[in-house]
Amino acid sequence: MLSGAEHLAFCKKHALQVLAVNLIGDAWATFVIDLDAHPDTKMTPSKLMMSMMVVQAPELTKEHMKKFIEGYNPHGIGLG
Repeated sequence: MLSGAEHLAFCKKHALQVLAVNLIGDAWATFVIDLDAHPDTKMTPSKLMMSMMVVQAPELTKEHMKKFIEGYNPHGIGLG
C-alpha cells in the first residue's frame, strides 16, 4: 500500500490528467474517488461539501480547479 503522501501525489496527478482533457466536474469526481481509496487522504464530510460548492461555482475555470487540486491538503483547509 502506498503511503498517504504517495497516494495524494497519485490522486493529484490523475485528476490533473483528467482536467487536461475533460470537464472540470470530471476532474473533481476523479480526485474525490481517488482520495476516498486511502484512509489518509479520504475527504471529511465538511471538506467534501466545501469542494462541492467550489465545483458548482459558475465562474470556476480549469485554472481554478488546477489550483484547488494542486493545493489540496488532507490535513489542512485544502484550498491551497
